[in-house]
Amino acid sequence: MVGYSQSVALFDFGSKTTPTKNLNYNNVFNEIVEDPNIFLPDVIDSTGAATGITLTMDDFFHGFNPAGTTTPSADFIFDRNATRDSFYGEGVEFDNVRQPTGGFILEKLNPDLTYSFEIFASRIGVPTTDNRESLYTITGLNGEESTAVLDAANNESEIAVISDVQPTAEGTLTFTAEPGANNNTPNKFYYLGAIRMEASGKLNVNTPALSNSLAVYPNPVSNRAQISFDLKEQSNLKIAIYDLSGRLIENIVNGEQAAGKFSKTWNRSSNIAAGVYILQIDANGKRSSSKLLLK
Repeated sequence: MVGYSQSVALFDFGSKTTPTKNLNYNNVFNEIVEDPNIFLPDVIDSTGAATGITLTMDDFFHGFNPAGTTTPSADFIFDRNATRDSFYGEGVEFDNVRQPTGGFILEKLNPDLTYSFEIFASRIGVPTTDNRESLYTITGLNGEESTAVLDAANNESEIAVISDVQPTAEGTLTFTAEPGANNNTPNKFYYLGAIRMEASGKLNVNTPALSNSLAVYPNPVSNRAQISFDLKEQSNLKIAIYDLSGRLIENIVNGEQAAGKFSKTWNRSSNIAAGVYILQIDANGKRSSSKLLLK
């Protein structure tokens, strides 16, 4: 595995009346009545660039709570508009509603990268004896679950961290929030306020689809590169280039290919900027990836 820095996406979960503006946040709103329009078709990163990633609310929370902190520290990773409110749910019926879990699905992630999450929630003004612990679970490749907990009671600075989760082969991660084991509120309130998601940069450079023979020359690439490898078996072969957020940049090959030696000249388009990219080779669903440097 090879590690290097990747792009960041920021999410604010809460009220339509208090979105986080002008800071390239993805604002996600929630209603008590399920709304199929709560869907982000193209998540932006922290620079404002589209990533192609989608977010769909598949498990709705009860609603939002406006009593989060408005005074996080000046260097906190989340803006105060993102910390001031949260989605909430409950393990025991409250106001004739019971939402024991809440969550969403991220799709079109890069399946060859891992993703890390910093999660915040806050409920100010509750008794100091309250423990409003939320359990967060992210499910990825092969159904593997990664978890973290966070107590939102009077929280102004603590975050939960889930690191290096690999999406499914289809590029999907599922996020679920629910009451934690230490939650002592009568209604088992749990919360979700903000998330910082980073493609954490563990790139799989093994070559299960190939015969350990992948070569790209030259690399770094100026105008063109020769891509060569030995294909283990006849395959539906796909070769594509992605940026570090997992956004598709260009399809190079898509079709049937016989087993044996394969070589393809890729001519770089003038609109592809210099930087680090991912060359992904898919043979009958078995993926191999390599870093591609463009200068």
